[in-house]
Amino acid sequence: MRSLLTAFPDEVDQHGDSIAGVLFDPDDLDAAYAELDRRYAAGEAAPYARTWETFQRYERALAARDWEELASVIDPDLVIEDHFPIRLWTLHSRDEFLTNVRMLVDLAPDITEHFDHVLALDDRRMLLVAQWVGSREGGRFEIPLVAVAVLGPDARIQRVDIYNPEQLDAARARFEAIGASAVRDPLAALARPNAATAAMDR
Repeated sequence: MRSLLTAFPDEVDQHGDSIAGVLFDPDDLDAAYAELDRRYAAGEAAPYARTWETFQRYERALAARDWEELASVIDPDLVIEDHFPIRLWTLHSRDEFLTNVRMLVDLAPDITEHFDHVLALDDRRMLLVAQWVGSREGGRFEIPLVAVAVLGPDARIQRVDIYNPEQLDAARARFEAIGASAVRDPLAALARPNAATAAMDR
């Protein structure tokens, strides 16, 4: 139920049929993402509100450059495993991550991260397609990625595996492996691929 298509948040029902859409000007992406997030929080993400709120806090803190708030949603022993062919982002602490993000902001002051498609979500993990977007020396750039993020018991981000978009199958396998090896609330079994993504695939 959560997918953004050119400033067009699309909501579908459990059968994958479109039931709502809101049009925005292509230059008003912030409003489009806000509407998308509001609908998702009220719908498919509602059973996993704590997980979703952690990632919303992450996005808001990054956009506001609120480093203290950003640090508060990340486990001090954060691990980021980079599965890209050229591995640049493998990190082993929250401090390393924050240092890298602040370096990115120094190089591209307008950089931000958008969650374009949430493919699956449960009580402690999320599979999503995201992108870092910004500009450098007058040129715009985008860094797309697929991420599998895991929360610790205190709902802070504990581990993130990142992949090239062409590695989506590997990211899905990682998401499933985490679920199979973890002791979780039985309600987490309700987690399923995003209905909007399934509709787009059809």
